[in-house]
Amino acid sequence: MYDGTPRSEIPAEERNLGLVFQSYALWPHKTVFDNVAYPLKLRKVAAGEIKERVQRVLDQLGWGTLATAIRTSSPVASSSGWPSVGRWFTTRR
Repeated sequence: MYDGTPRSEIPAEERNLGLVFQSYALWPHKTVFDNVAYPLKLRKVAAGEIKERVQRVLDQLGWGTLATAIRTSSPVASSSGWPSVGRWFTTRR
């Protein structure tokens, strides 16, 4: 059910929903940009629009400078319960 409407009969790929995994389900060999862009690529969104939308989201999260970073290790929780981004990613050169 979503927005008061049953959605179980709609195939998952047509539900227009996204998930944020709490277990940090990221591809370690991909950049932050590529991990965020993946669902848009699956939907065959134009490359220019993907670039614009992903960068806008990363900027909104304060992660704009991490677009070319790759995941280097398991996230280390900070005292707030959120991962410490500085220890989580490294910039690909």
